[in-house]
Amino acid sequence: MSSPAQQKGQAVKEALAKTDDIKPAVTTEESEELTQLSKALLEQAIEVGKENEHYDKYNFVQLPYAKLQNGNYIPLIGLGTYKSQDIGGSVEASLRAGYRHIDCASHYGNEPLIGEAITKVLAEGVVKREQLFITSKLWNDDHEAHKVKPALVKTLKDLGLDYLDLFLVHWPFTDQNTKELTPPYKETWQAMEKLVQEGLAKNIGVSNMSIKKLKDVLSYAKVKPAVNQVEVHPYFRNQDLIDYCASEGVHVTAYSSLGTPSSAGHLVKKSAPNPSHDPIIREIGKKRDRIAQEVIIRWGMQHGTSVLVKSGTPKHIKSNIVNTTNWALTDEEYAAITGIKHQLRLLDGCPWLHEVGPYRTFEELWDDEGETERERNKLISEVYNFVDIPTVTVGNEDEMPLISFGTGPAVENETRWEIKEAIQSGHRHFDVSTTGQLAEVKEGLGLAFLEKMVSRDELWITATVRNYYDIAGSVKQILKDLDLDSLNLLLLPADGSMETIRTRWEQLEDLYKRNLVQAIGLRDCTVYQLQQLMASSDMVPSVVSVEVHPYHKNEELVTFCKKKDIFVISHSPSGMETGKSKSEERSQLLTDPVVTGIAYEINKANKQLNQHRLQVLLRWVLQYGVAAVCEAAGKEIDRANVGVFEWELKTQDFKKLSNIKPS
Repeated sequence: MSSPAQQKGQAVKEALAKTDDIKPAVTTEESEELTQLSKALLEQAIEVGKENEHYDKYNFVQLPYAKLQNGNYIPLIGLGTYKSQDIGGSVEASLRAGYRHIDCASHYGNEPLIGEAITKVLAEGVVKREQLFITSKLWNDDHEAHKVKPALVKTLKDLGLDYLDLFLVHWPFTDQNTKELTPPYKETWQAMEKLVQEGLAKNIGVSNMSIKKLKDVLSYAKVKPAVNQVEVHPYFRNQDLIDYCASEGVHVTAYSSLGTPSSAGHLVKKSAPNPSHDPIIREIGKKRDRIAQEVIIRWGMQHGTSVLVKSGTPKHIKSNIVNTTNWALTDEEYAAITGIKHQLRLLDGCPWLHEVGPYRTFEELWDDEGETERERNKLISEVYNFVDIPTVTVGNEDEMPLISFGTGPAVENETRWEIKEAIQSGHRHFDVSTTGQLAEVKEGLGLAFLEKMVSRDELWITATVRNYYDIAGSVKQILKDLDLDSLNLLLLPADGSMETIRTRWEQLEDLYKRNLVQAIGLRDCTVYQLQQLMASSDMVPSVVSVEVHPYHKNEELVTFCKKKDIFVISHSPSGMETGKSKSEERSQLLTDPVVTGIAYEINKANKQLNQHRLQVLLRWVLQYGVAAVCEAAGKEIDRANVGVFEWELKTQDFKKLSNIKPS
């Protein structure tokens, strides 16, 4: 029987040998007109530059081109400028390396720096303006007819140019959440057409445009879109759109051409597979003495698109163009890459969907019969940890997950990512510290909601009162800081006299009646305080949050709460209160020999559980009948924490833990 490595190698060989009638698009090398153009432009560039004192700093490349419908030519490889570090240096390096196509956008916020670099290079005299192909884009808030020309004029000023070679409408929507697209796209396009008439743009085009939406534009356009710039790479071929554009004479430019997940900009897609790691692509690269990225760029050009690439170093900027323009994939190699089954749109436009409109769903945005949403959900199911965390009914008949994720000063400046990783690990209950990083918590939750990782209804948010002088005001501030309409649970620390606690409790009752909180409870209380409060209040606490762990079982309070149907949460299951810096307080409990011994035996019996000392203590708390707050500990530990519901402590181990005492 062959090994996994041998099986993988055989699959790669079979893919490389299988053509399935997939053929590359017509490339420059196969068009006599474009071949002659490419040679002529190269000779012209060399002739212009060779007498120049800066000539030795420049590299000259025979670029492949595509012919646009109005007779202009676009280089098939260009420099992308989105989120590029040292953008000025990158543009200078690219123009000296042989690039002539630079892709910009006002939204990228770096056009003044790009303009300085272009001006500097043109001043050296080796490269002429007419040899360049400069693209920019109209942003969403400039779609109204009277804003289109001023937007382009500003871009030209920032870039230091008199005209653009191509001006695109960045997205098929505006910054207004209305039922219908406002203003209509037709209004925007007609204003774009005037730019061509005035000589401010040689070509105009669209971006992120589906077949259906492009058909609509073509139905009324007097100046047809020259280009549709969309996402294209081996893991998202966008074949139907490319074929349709070709049938209408609309050239396609590929962004995110390497398919790198980190370029997606969205949380969900950053965990997607990377084409440069694909065994088929890597095998071709090995065979052709090219790195995977160079193989992907070459595939993009043979796929019928101009390809936008970027890099942070002059060395890679140069190799991206030199090592992709002097060879071609064979039909078999092209077919093997084009036949890769995994397909996923990285930039799915999720942040632009809105319940009002104009696009409420991925299908409405991309007109793809739900394909984007299906593939997105498939990725989520593969990457996310969907754990059936048990819940308990509290408050207004709401279900509270038995494990919560605590935030606090210990994760300052990291909370937004801890929240994201916790959600990805399966956590749905968050205990936020009102003395902690609420701004970061808000950002983490906001990103999760924006990316549709989870909905607000799927999460349980717990907070604790800290400002006793204005409890209602402080809760409203918490809600404002977190951008939420209500809290699922609000806890009141049992500080002060009983009269003080009662007065504060009445304020919590009022918040509950006003639907600002769905459940209320006490923190760090005693049985006596509970009894006194229950005897004189309209509402019984739904939850109490106290210290519970094997060194401090808090038996009297836990027993009392069980009798009164009050649920208990342990805010310190490891013997160390969540949110406190580990450098300030070390838990003796975590190093207790009974705890470490049980953890060792559990993992010895079943290594797949990957349960450690902390999970042993969490499991004890849960079997003791108490919920638990976990602190941020990284993705691996977060997943292990929610994994405690997949196993149970043996009876004898539970008893051992229940009987240990601090030394």
